[in-house]
Amino acid sequence: MKWIVPTVVIIVIGWVAIYGYVAKNVPVEDLTNLQLSEKDGYLHVTGDFKNASDRYAGYNYTIVDGKMYLSIKAAKFTGKKGGYDFKIHEDHAKELKEVTLRGTSEKNQRIVPIQR
Repeated sequence: MKWIVPTVVIIVIGWVAIYGYVAKNVPVEDLTNLQLSEKDGYLHVTGDFKNASDRYAGYNYTIVDGKMYLSIKAAKFTGKKGGYDFKIHEDHAKELKEVTLRGTSEKNQRIVPIQR
């Protein structure tokens, strides 16, 4: 019986640590002030998070049939505070007219035009 409480405490602390340190895709509705622009073969992405506790932790993208699908990742304890600002070097960036922003699933997405 003495070991039950410490075990539960360790499990809870471990779960909180894992949840806070693992980067996850951000739902598209939690991305604000999103701007996409293209210049010299780079796609420049800037914006903020709706939830102030989210910290920028990276991105993933794929290009399928000439369309870019972009996911922005955040974590609770690691990463950069204050929104996101990054550039993607892509050979076909000049040909892209829009980017499909993906959140937590394929159904959670939004099409964003690229400013020129």
